[in-house]
This record gives sequence, C-alpha cells and structure tokens, in this order.
Amino acid sequence: MDTITTEPSFVSKIRSLRTIPREDPVTLWALQVELLSLAEDVLGPRDESKKIYQPQFTDNGPMLRNTPELDGAYAELSRSAENYWPTTLFELAHETVHLLNPTVGCTNYFEEGVAVHFSLNFSPEHNEHVRNSISAYCEALELVEQVSEFPLETARLAREQFGALSKVSAANLEELCPFTEKELVIRLAAEFSIEPSSGPQG
Repeated sequence: MDTITTEPSFVSKIRSLRTIPREDPVTLWALQVELLSLAEDVLGPRDESKKIYQPQFTDNGPMLRNTPELDGAYAELSRSAENYWPTTLFELAHETVHLLNPTVGCTNYFEEGVAVHFSLNFSPEHNEHVRNSISAYCEALELVEQVSEFPLETARLAREQFGALSKVSAANLEELCPFTEKELVIRLAAEFSIEPSSGPQG
C-alpha cells in the first residue's frame, strides 16, 4: 500500500477539535480545501472547469452531488459524519477523489477503489472495518491493490494518460499494468455497483 507522508494541518488537528462538523462550516471548508490540494498533489490536477462547493450533511450521504447546471459539485456526507470529525474526514477524503473529475452517473471500480485507498491514509481506524466488510467498496479496494502495489501512483499515471479515472478502460489498464490478468482489468473498468459481485477477490 502506498502511503501519503505529508499530513495537512487540519487533518492532524481533526481529533482535537472541540466543535462538531455540522456546526463548524469554516473548519469543514478548510478541511475540504486541504484534502483537495493533497489529492491534486498525489493524483494530479482536478478539472478546473468545475467549481467545488461547500460539503453538506444529508440523509443520502456519503456521495458526490453535481449542481443542476453541471458547473460544479460538492460532497454530501452522512448523518453519522455530521457530529464526529473522524468520520467526516474519512468520508470527505473519499469524495474528494471523485471531485477531481465530477462524474454524472456511476463511476467504475477503479475510481472507487482509489477513493477508498486514498481515504484510508487519513483514517487508519477505519482500515480493519473496510477490509473485513463484504461491501462493494471493499471489493473495489481489493481490486486496485491487486492491479498495483502502488494504487495512487497508478491512478496518477492513468489520469495523466487517459483523463478521468471514471473513463479508464480495461485496455488502458492493460497498457499501464501489462502483466495483470485480463479478468481483473475488465472488472476494474466495469461500472461500479453498490452490491458486491462474485468477481475476483484475491
């Protein structure tokens, strides 16, 4: 697993904050800005044609929400996150990867796996829960870690060469990782489904 060695200031302070996320929009926005900056450092520049808006806490979160005009996007976070900064950090780090290239509709297993991998760098307490779950997010994480020992570096190369992670094809992944089994790259390029599949689990 490749790790992020530079910890943003708000990330390092997150566990000592005495506020709660839903009542502290200033800190929440500062956290979003720092995570976005770090995601760009690690995965490459975001799509500057899209504006990033303040994260919101909703009944449907966590997920990415596009604006009606499709001129921007923001992270919707869960009700579980609105009162607890570590959960806010975990969810927001994940959604920040999606904010690099906001997608209308579903993404693929590759982008979801990269987003989970990225978020676990900041939330080690979630690591065991995610890896021991039977969720589709665990499956996506396992898939990206099978295709590369360094998923974040592979994702950066994919964005540099092919654009948005959500648009990366099986052929693109074969080009990046030529010794990977075909079944694995096909699964990574497939449309992400919230229900875990019977595909390769490793």
